[in-house]
Amino acid sequence: MTIEIITVLVILLAAVVLFVTERVREDLVALMVMVSLALTGLVTPAEALSGFSNPAVVTVWAILILSAALSRTGVAGLLGRRVLRLAGASEVRLLLVIMLMVGVLSGFMNSIGVASLFLPVVIDISRRTKIPPSRLLMPLAFAALLGGLNTLIGTPPNILVSEALRQAGLEPFRMFDYTPVGIVVMTAGIAFMVLVGRRLLPVRDIARELAGGEKRSQKALYELHERMVMLNVPEGSALVGKTLAGSRLGSALGLNVVAVIRNGQTQLAPEAETMLKAGDRLLVEGKLEKLIELHGRQHLELEDEQLAVERLVTSDIELVEVEVGDGSSLIGQTLSQVGFRYRYKAIVLAVRRGELVLRTNLETLPLQAGDVLLVQGRREQIESMREESTLQVSKPRSTDVYQLEERLMMVRVPVGSSLVGKTLVTSRLGDAFGLGVMGIVREGETLLMPEPDEPLLAGDTLLVKGEMENLAAVDGLQQLEIQLEQPPDLDILESEEVGLVEAVLSPYTTLVGKNLRELYFRNKYKLSVLAIWRTG
Repeated sequence: MTIEIITVLVILLAAVVLFVTERVREDLVALMVMVSLALTGLVTPAEALSGFSNPAVVTVWAILILSAALSRTGVAGLLGRRVLRLAGASEVRLLLVIMLMVGVLSGFMNSIGVASLFLPVVIDISRRTKIPPSRLLMPLAFAALLGGLNTLIGTPPNILVSEALRQAGLEPFRMFDYTPVGIVVMTAGIAFMVLVGRRLLPVRDIARELAGGEKRSQKALYELHERMVMLNVPEGSALVGKTLAGSRLGSALGLNVVAVIRNGQTQLAPEAETMLKAGDRLLVEGKLEKLIELHGRQHLELEDEQLAVERLVTSDIELVEVEVGDGSSLIGQTLSQVGFRYRYKAIVLAVRRGELVLRTNLETLPLQAGDVLLVQGRREQIESMREESTLQVSKPRSTDVYQLEERLMMVRVPVGSSLVGKTLVTSRLGDAFGLGVMGIVREGETLLMPEPDEPLLAGDTLLVKGEMENLAAVDGLQQLEIQLEQPPDLDILESEEVGLVEAVLSPYTTLVGKNLRELYFRNKYKLSVLAIWRTG
């Protein structure tokens, strides 16, 4: 045995050990073998690199590109999902269909590409059918290898052998010369796996093992089971016909609607514009205390008496128009951002912008130069606003242009309401339901512009500005049916189009110190934040 043969065997043995132990990446091992052959003088540097110009290598590259194209365009994935639906929940039929599909595609695509393409599909099927993924993934790998034997381009060794024949001056293999033998081998392999091999497959579900062992799955780690519940929208509910945003589930109760189940179909990550229908089941996430507190109680009762604008004015409180001038610090900011009510101790009832009059969602409206604000405030606060050169304060000639009567209401706090004992701030009537409390009628006396820490008492009549629809949303939230007997199945949180991911804030993030509402996170990124992990 010559020294050259011994050197080759040593390099080969070292490569096998590295491949088996996986201490070094496979591509690096291959490059190390090539460099070692050149350094030991077994081949010249030119010969070591000559393989990159081999047509077989280019063909393999082309196969990988084709595999990626089929995957990205969704052609192979769509074909695979539709055929796999035929298998149902039977393990035998699933094995048969998966192996046939993967075997056929492996004849025309790279085996690794086919396995990568079907990996998420098979995992999703495993999740839906409750079959351990280990019993489906190993047959997937075997089918990808067996199917590659059917055609010339099915596997790189076939291409290399054909190219070797061509270089030797012999006739190379054609596209389907492998097919007769390959089909027999693939058929035998599938038959063995379906009839005998499946009984030898391991039963392992890593996700469940981690959830029950020293580690836990994502859903268990974030304790999502404890913060999720299913809500039913009953017939005749005031929420029927409203959008998710209009339902006030998020703003009023702090609940995040993760999924809408309708007629057996699950819509994950629903848009804010999704319309609710009777019979819908909503999977919501968040603290349930507010919902349970509100449930079954009469929150507010609408009075029949119409609230006139004149009742908002007294000897101490007046209505004025405030025009935002050029150079004002209010330009470009919302009323919420500048803290208008706390800064000026006044309430903005409406905004006139040219011919347009705005009366709703004023807290999130960026102000512009020339905007005219209809403001209710105490005389001393109005005088302090006059001192600002960028604000022009004047008495309105008429309030008819603002059509406030359509937005002014009188509501009563009944006995047993969850609002009794809460202050105006903690009641969150403004943030949650878009209702601005401008006065409280208590025992025949009217208290206009009450302080934010003013407690609410049973029997109080509130003078509020808002939309009737927002008041109806309160009734709708009270009518929601809470399904507490059976915990929701959190496996529905993921599908082929929707998944769960962990996103970590980088050291250079600009989000520190801001909350999700200030960032308009859901509208901007189209993502729902289910939980935040912070220092354990």
